[in-house]
Amino acid sequence: MIGTYRIHSLFQQRRESTLYIASSEEYPRCILKVYDRQERREYAAAYQRLKNVPKDFITLLDWGVQDGKVYECLEKVDGQPLQALIPLAESVVHHVLLPKMVAVLLQLHQCGVLHNDIKPENFLWNEEQKKLWLIDYGNITTFEPKLQRGLGVTLAYTAPEILSSQGKAWSPASDICALGLTLYTLLMGKTLVEANSLMKARVFWQGEVVLPAGLPMRDLLRSMLETDIKRRPSD
Repeated sequence: MIGTYRIHSLFQQRRESTLYIASSEEYPRCILKVYDRQERREYAAAYQRLKNVPKDFITLLDWGVQDGKVYECLEKVDGQPLQALIPLAESVVHHVLLPKMVAVLLQLHQCGVLHNDIKPENFLWNEEQKKLWLIDYGNITTFEPKLQRGLGVTLAYTAPEILSSQGKAWSPASDICALGLTLYTLLMGKTLVEANSLMKARVFWQGEVVLPAGLPMRDLLRSMLETDIKRRPSD
């Protein structure tokens, strides 16, 4: 037992977490995700706010702590990571996916939650149902996160202000920038920021961000990737 959840079988082993098929009286079939790491954030307020987010695009049902480890109860959904589907047609990205992505960020930010790990791997898409979910809540914080140390980041999808702030600059604008980088990957089939080290990522953002002339949604992406956060669109 973990909390009130009965473990039935192992679902997936990840670097910092373990996922199980589980059940409880309230949730007869769910995924229980148990984090193996020492937390880098004050998570309680963020999880409580995330529980208030409408369940249109997120899979979190409940959360708790046992033996110092945070766990999440997640709805089991049927979808493919967008990373597995790239590149995607502009019509799909612009008219089908983008409105749903903006809607979920709006819901999160209206509840005072930052996702802090927006990337193609963290969106699940069900083509038949035309349903999108934003997953992986291991980095969520409130708008003014009090971090013991910087959150783990994916450099290719990290806003420039985060790279030199040790995680102190997370904001709705950083989620917007990460979404812009995600859209670029969905359209082009590759990342804009080709960096395998923090130093290379910082160097990329120090220069002018040049987008291909034929890039779909080029003006929108340019605004989302502004290094000046005040010039990025708000949700």
